[in-house]
Amino acid sequence: MLIKPKFWQIKNHPLSIIFSPLSFLYNLIHKFLELISNEIDAQIFTICIGNLSMGGSGKTPVVLALRKLLSRKYKKIYVLSRGYR
Repeated sequence: MLIKPKFWQIKNHPLSIIFSPLSFLYNLIHKFLELISNEIDAQIFTICIGNLSMGGSGKTPVVLALRKLLSRKYKKIYVLSRGYR
């Protein structure tokens, strides 16, 4: 589990003041990348199964069970894996 730093709760903490320009720069870059991205609407129903843990949390068995369950009603089901080998 991610824990937020304690200095986020303290007003005018030195670390907050130091990181403020970095947060502005990060936000500026994010907005720029959002403008130039070419996302498309795929017009298909999508289910995303994932979380912050790397492995061992049971995502693969859930995908297999969900695919088996949905294959009774839908003929074309695609499973995409990203980031593993």
